[in-house]
Amino acid sequence: MITATLPELPAVTQEERARILAAPRTAAAHRQLLAAVPAMNALQTGGAARGEHLPESFSVAAWNVERCLFPEQTATHLAPVAPDILLLSEVDHGMARTAQRHTTKAVAEALGMTYAFGVEFYELDLGGPTERGFCRDEFNALGWHGNAVLSSVPFERLAMFRLDRDGHWFAAGKGAADADQPRLGGRMAIAAVVPAAGGADLRRLDPSGKQRGCASPASAICRASGCGG
Repeated sequence: MITATLPELPAVTQEERARILAAPRTAAAHRQLLAAVPAMNALQTGGAARGEHLPESFSVAAWNVERCLFPEQTATHLAPVAPDILLLSEVDHGMARTAQRHTTKAVAEALGMTYAFGVEFYELDLGGPTERGFCRDEFNALGWHGNAVLSSVPFERLAMFRLDRDGHWFAAGKGAADADQPRLGGRMAIAAVVPAAGGADLRRLDPSGKQRGCASPASAICRASGCGG
């Protein structure tokens, strides 16, 4: 479990990148590299909450935005729903295909929310063939791709759980190494505890618009995890 938080994630240095590129494509090498990259061992937090605690009835939206190519349009689409908690999967930060933007930060600013962003992958190239047409540069400023939790109220606690340290997309022996998407990292999940009114009614709103209700404790626990590329 990773609980460190930073206002900014340190960029991978040229020396670190050279070591990653030269490393053998094995699970053991991947575990060592993953542990040595500071940005993959902390959550980035930012934005501003607009309330102190969640009301007794609140909504949670979850959306795999697939790189978040259009953050402003994403926020516009979500604005009528006005989720109190927003779980975003597959968001870019410093990738050429998304104009080097911190897409989580852009969505959070547009919706007036605080956020916690975690790196799932350090992308070693520009992405798959279908995404290269969106690239304005021939390089990634940072190369981060991950998941985020956005909240209308401050976070009480945050944690990131790495679900794959062996490098499913890195180690050749894992059978999933992709020449079009060389990357360091693996699936992860973010857990967040936020202040809520006692006996709150948690309503999960998925992108299809369906709602599901369930009892919630005074502090709501939310998770976001990647479920795509």
